[in-house]
Formats: sequence, structure tokens, C-alpha cells
Amino acid sequence: MATFSDDEQISGCQNKAAGLENEFTVGKAKFKITNPPNTPLEESKLKVLVELIGKARAKERCGLDLVIVLDFTSIRNKPDGLRILKKATELVIKTLSPIDRVSIVTLSSTANRMCALRQINQESLEDIINLVNGITPDIGGANISDGLEMALQVLNGRRFTESRSVGIILMSNSDQNRGGNATKVEVGCVPVYTFSFGTSDKKSPTMPHVLEAIARNSNGGTFTDVRNTEELSVVFAQCFAMLLTVAVKGLKLIMSPENMSIIENVNAGDYEQSRDDSAVTVTFGDLYDNETRQVIVDLILPPVTRNRMVRTHVLQVSYLYSNKLGNKELKCPQTPFLFASTKRLGRTMQTGLLRKRTCRIIQPSQYMKIKRNRVCSSKVTTKPRSKIYYERPGFTTRDDANEQH
Repeated sequence: MATFSDDEQISGCQNKAAGLENEFTVGKAKFKITNPPNTPLEESKLKVLVELIGKARAKERCGLDLVIVLDFTSIRNKPDGLRILKKATELVIKTLSPIDRVSIVTLSSTANRMCALRQINQESLEDIINLVNGITPDIGGANISDGLEMALQVLNGRRFTESRSVGIILMSNSDQNRGGNATKVEVGCVPVYTFSFGTSDKKSPTMPHVLEAIARNSNGGTFTDVRNTEELSVVFAQCFAMLLTVAVKGLKLIMSPENMSIIENVNAGDYEQSRDDSAVTVTFGDLYDNETRQVIVDLILPPVTRNRMVRTHVLQVSYLYSNKLGNKELKCPQTPFLFASTKRLGRTMQTGLLRKRTCRIIQPSQYMKIKRNRVCSSKVTTKPRSKIYYERPGFTTRDDANEQH
């Protein structure tokens, strides 16, 4: 059996955002708040990036090597089914953290590896999602056995295996009609999580049994018959709970504006949002160990009338989570709160207008008249009237200079 040995090595570098960045480890989550360090004194807009990273335990979990097997063969005339599969794949990929790697395999009459095991970071995340979104349905049959065997080849051919776990996710909504019997593929060493997306009225009755048997033959995998495609995060919750470690259950991120700032918009993807007065709450559900959730907050800052540097808090951040029994919500941190802050720099608008107005009023000729009439700090010498000079402290008159010679 052929294998693949081009998996990416996990790099220790992190994606750093530009601007002011503060990190706080609070409870079982680490906050990273990033925003521009300086903003003008007049009314302005500010973007704040809030990141939450799950920290379930002091020792980090093993990195996950995941192969996602996708079956697009029976959705050529079902655009809604194509959209659901792509959305589900994107959800799975975005749940992974930088210590994880993912490979994509598509199947039709034969299997096709779309990409090697790639480490999850900002660049690879965009590349893989674009790759998945560019997939078009194939009119060939579903060779599920070939897709599973190729997924095993990806995992068996890895060069970097130390402290790493493995898993396979198989998503399909068609019947196996190509290749050998998929239930006979040896998957006993790997957990295989199978998902049946039955989007048509004439769903094959044999397909769920095949997918269920594959999961049962694997090492701890599960089968899910997806009926409600509107709550995909709930559908994949059990799979993620086994592949990853839950750090925070029932996570809700709460953001409140400070010092007369206004929350204009919150970009949190498809996660549910609610508003209470000026505060915004984003409901994430479970946060896994080393999983990252990101929220971009657009703020409107009020004008500042003081003509000096001002450092001010503009956004307060906290989160709610469920206790172990799941029957009570706890707040973290209780006190002190976490804040996003910025420096307000520059001159106020009122000061600038006053300076311009003064310059327009005092013309050069008027300035010379004012200068000649300033006698409060000068004394008049006893020279002839035609040679009157003003002596100012620190200066020598023309006649004094002649006498010195």
C-alpha cells in the first residue's frame, strides 16, 4: 500500500497581530486583546480583536492529525447539500488549533487527496477553506472504501508522529456503489467519525448502516445521522469532545463599552449574538483545549476635549461558563475586569480652530503696531527723538555699540 510522507512539521511560530496586544490567563481561558495603540482625539472608529484560547490543563494536549473524507458525488443537482457539506467542513477546520494538522480527501469513483497534512495557522486555514469551496460535484459513484484507504495512507506515512493523536471524519450523503466493501477496511487503530447528510427524499436506506458499521469497527468512532443541518456545531459536539479536550463549557463572551464608547458592530461568524442595553453577548458553546475563538468589535470613540494625551479604557471583556454539573453559570473574571484600552493623541478640534481664527485676525501690519507699542518691559533712552531706540534686556542699542568702539 502506498503512503504519503509530506506532512508539515509543527512550527513554533505564532501569528502576531499588529498593534497593542495584551494577554491574560483567566480561569480556563486565555484572553488576547489586540487593537491600535493610538487613536485621534476627535470622534473616531476603532477595531478590537478579542481572542479566547481554551486552557483545560497546565500540560497541553497532544496535537491532532485529522483527515477529512468528503463525498460530493450525489449532490450535483442539490446546491443546498453542497453548501451544507462545505459549511460543515469549514466548521471542523476552524475548530482546530495551531498544534493540529488536517488533510482533505475527496472521493468519487476513486479517491483524491486535495492537500497534505497541514498545520493550522492563518495562511493554511484560508488555503484549505478556499480549496474546499472550489470543489465541484463529481458524477462518478461513491468509492468510500478507496477514500478510507487513502486516509489511512496519509496517517501511516507521517514523518512527525511524536505526541500526536489521529482521527478520520467521513461525511457523505450517497450510497456506496464503487469499489470494495467499505465495512471491510481495517480501521481498528484509528477513530472514524461518520456523518450522513441525507438531504434528499429518496435517501438510500443502506447508507446509514454502512457508515454506522465503519464507525463501529474503528477505535472509538461514532456515527451521526444529521437531520437538523441548521445546528452543525451541536452535530459535531460529540466528535470534538472526543478528539479534543473541553476547556470551558457553555462559553458566553460578554463585551461592554467603556467611557462613552459605542459598540457599532460585532463580527463573530455564525455564533449567536444578543444585546442587553449597550453590552453584546456572543454564545460560543463549548471551548476546547487550545481552541481559539475570535471576535472583531467595531467601536465608535467619542471626541476628547482635553488637549493632551489621554489613555482610556474603551471595552470591558468577561465571559460566562457552566459549572461541571451544567446547572449554573459562573462569571470569569469576577474582579478586576479585563479592558481594551488606547491612547488618545493630538490636538483637540476646538484648539485647532482657535489657532486658525487667531491667525486670520492678526495680520502682519497689525502685528508690527502691537510690537512698537509694547513699552511695558522696555525703557526709552535719552537719545534725540530722531534716534529713539528701545532697550530690551539682553540686547545692545546701536549707540552703545558705537561707544564701545
